[in-house]
Amino acid sequence: MQLFPAVVALRTKFLVSALPFILTLSVVAQRQPVAPHYGVPTLVQLNRNSGYIFVGTVMSVARVEPNSQSSVATVRITFHVENAVRGVRRGQTLVIREWAGRWESGEHYRVGERTMLYLFPPGKLGLTSPVGGELGKFRLDSYGNVLLNRQQVAAVAASPVLAAPQQGRSQMTWRRLSNGIRLASEE
Repeated sequence: MQLFPAVVALRTKFLVSALPFILTLSVVAQRQPVAPHYGVPTLVQLNRNSGYIFVGTVMSVARVEPNSQSSVATVRITFHVENAVRGVRRGQTLVIREWAGRWESGEHYRVGERTMLYLFPPGKLGLTSPVGGELGKFRLDSYGNVLLNRQQVAAVAASPVLAAPQQGRSQMTWRRLSNGIRLASEE
């Protein structure tokens, strides 16, 4: 019976000595940024895979039905380019086409919406879409600030260039975001 109290005392001593370490780990884990989901492009990939990068306003949205059995239904979106980063010019009217099935899944644009887009170069059918889905489509408020969604906050937090100054905030200027993504791509 003497052995049992000794084992209990040893376990207690171990747990008490390990408690500060365990608490430290839990605090550190809570401060870590949310990692981007597996398979979601990083901001560097977002930049590298984009054919068009710009800030613009949606001018019109129209569904285009297929005109033959070999074509697909598309949505034609017209933008007024306010700020050009890649593949477009400031003041340009840019018309893109997206596969209509993407719209049926819930992703879409609204007339008058201001957005910063990272778009793939058009493919063989002339269609494009944001790189990384919603990661490549940033909403802007009326002041020109980018409003980051949860996935975008996680991607920014995972970027060494943007993480420290941003520290989990859900908005930043489009210029800061664009320059940060460009700098991260150059590293």
